[in-house]
Amino acid sequence: MNKLLGARFFLFLTFFNPASFCAYTWAKVGLESKIGTQVSTQGLMFHDELGHSVSLETYLNQGRPLLLTFVYFDCPGACTLLLNGLVEGLKNLPLDPGRAFDVVVVSIDPDENFQLAQQKKTTTLGQFNRPGTESGWHFLTGNLAAIEALSKKLGFYYEKDFENNAFIHPSALFFLTEQGKLSTVMTGIQFSKKVLRIALVEAGGGQLGTWLDQLNSICYAYLPHSGWLDRPSRWLAVLLLLVSLLSGGAVVLVKSRIQI
Repeated sequence: MNKLLGARFFLFLTFFNPASFCAYTWAKVGLESKIGTQVSTQGLMFHDELGHSVSLETYLNQGRPLLLTFVYFDCPGACTLLLNGLVEGLKNLPLDPGRAFDVVVVSIDPDENFQLAQQKKTTTLGQFNRPGTESGWHFLTGNLAAIEALSKKLGFYYEKDFENNAFIHPSALFFLTEQGKLSTVMTGIQFSKKVLRIALVEAGGGQLGTWLDQLNSICYAYLPHSGWLDRPSRWLAVLLLLVSLLSGGAVVLVKSRIQI
């Protein structure tokens, strides 16, 4: 048993270099908070899953919020888990891509082509299984300059691991308003219906969802690396509103009793 454990440990050290991994992870890879920033996408050109040259501005000019994420299509690990988590979360939402919002998936590998993007879109749409929403999903490839320019604007930093022919990167979703303002950054690979809905409602600027969704978007905010947390200032605003309403009701009640 000890010999078997020793052999496994040896294989682990052989194929995994902790020093190299830590150097990548801590020194170069991560997220920088850019929430509230107006993201200029002018001149950023990519290719869609059909091979057509497209500007990222095209998707921001649809009058809908944008949900954007970075992956690479040939990724054997976290990218697939992120897309699976996104699909599972969106499945339970009554909001349709292409009508209420758009999803843009950008490859960080400049060597990937639109054929790979098309394959990934086909797989993703098969999992999502909601006919009529195909036009709301966009899988893009681009050159290194365009990819790096967009990733830096959104505060997304990654590195190429040349030794293993892979990319080391964070897993995150970026929500932009139709004006191109970054409203929310959500980290992780699993996303609940509630957090996705609130993020989309907030990015929609009050145009999506019900009045209850609007209230939730006021009371909650997403903080990177911490998950969904109450924003004290927003809870205070709601509390003051409730106190005001209750006070107004109490005044009316007192006046009515005096008149009686």
